[in-house]
Amino acid sequence: MTSKGGASLGLVVMVESVVVNKVQVRATLVIDTDVWMHTINDFEFAPRFHLSEGGLVLSEASDGSELAVIELDDEMLEMIERDRSVDLRVKFLVHGFHGHLMDIHPIIADGKAKKLAESRWKSTLPVEMIAGPPAGNSGESGSEIDAADDDANTMHPPSP
Repeated sequence: MTSKGGASLGLVVMVESVVVNKVQVRATLVIDTDVWMHTINDFEFAPRFHLSEGGLVLSEASDGSELAVIELDDEMLEMIERDRSVDLRVKFLVHGFHGHLMDIHPIIADGKAKKLAESRWKSTLPVEMIAGPPAGNSGESGSEIDAADDDANTMHPPSP
């Protein structure tokens, strides 16, 4: 699943593309991605998730552009509805910088090989749910339910 990032509203978009490598069900839903940036100086990446009819949408917070859409099965959808969050693992890469080192040059002093730096991070992000009609409306009006909730959450002084 690859998606290209695009510029909108004259904003500079630093993400070139996003590749979703793996989606796993563990204690939470874990999504492994490769994020390709335009240059090595690109550092602003603010991902956001929201659930739509087509699946889980990964978008950029700065301009709202969709970076990837992830199709979910029933188990994954149930987990997102339960947790309302996703663990996102990101490996940042730059074309022309990563993936072009063909010869490994050993450092003679310690006998180890040079390796290009790869920036990685993991974050737990909330998933914005789509607002819809209440699931189980059993004839009670919404105002009665709200009044009961407000009363339950109000602190009352102790009775004498």
